[in-house]
Amino acid sequence: MWTSLPETMDLRLRCQAKIEWFDTDALAIEPNRRPGLLGRLNGGRLKSIVHGLANHLRLDAETSDWERTPDSEGFNDLRFASYRLLVPGPSGLPAVGAWVRFQLPDGLQSTVYSIADVRVNFEALHSDSAGLGGSLIDPELRLTDAALHGFFTAAWETATRVLPLAATDDPGALRLAGPSKIELQVESERPSGSGGDRIVSLPDMLDLSRFGTPPASRGQSRMSIAVTAPSMLEDQYVAPLVAEGLKRMTAGFGFHSTD
Repeated sequence: MWTSLPETMDLRLRCQAKIEWFDTDALAIEPNRRPGLLGRLNGGRLKSIVHGLANHLRLDAETSDWERTPDSEGFNDLRFASYRLLVPGPSGLPAVGAWVRFQLPDGLQSTVYSIADVRVNFEALHSDSAGLGGSLIDPELRLTDAALHGFFTAAWETATRVLPLAATDDPGALRLAGPSKIELQVESERPSGSGGDRIVSLPDMLDLSRFGTPPASRGQSRMSIAVTAPSMLEDQYVAPLVAEGLKRMTAGFGFHSTD
């Protein structure tokens, strides 16, 4: 529940790593680690991906940097680290946002959670409520499978290699208590039946034509897949796994596959 945000947007992409470490009782997110972590985020691939996504949506993200989240959006203490990067639209509302969160166990379970989200509000791309005059989303602004692949590869690195630096100088040196699992998720935050006036489906927001014809609407608002892999998997293996994950996710969603 602590990763839920009060402001609903249109699209959420999430990469969540569940890492099993031994001896987590000795770990803490000390304040002196935070400047280094923030520097790694601001110099990392995920920031470049978010800026590229904003540029695709015709936004200027040049001055948008990572910052510590306010208390209403994420905890920051000895167990939690939460940061965000916001790109406003013409109305001043956030049109693109990225949130990263790292959570150490509480002593009742051993799982470390490391999460990277990117969320898009296509409605905030317009300076007035009339938007496109009946069309909720400009088809030219839909995100492609290449954009999804770029986000998930950068987010995988962020979740498994960057965010754990909040708690340890060498995440790869810690003993594992079990296999790590990386979850890739794509979700509409305004699906049919959500109770609002604005309803957007994943095909409204994503151009996944390379995977074939999207299914007729069956009310699906989400597609996801979980990958069991080493927590410090080398970069050369991540990109092919993400590509295979996207193929499996779209097939599970109901896209008619092509050669």
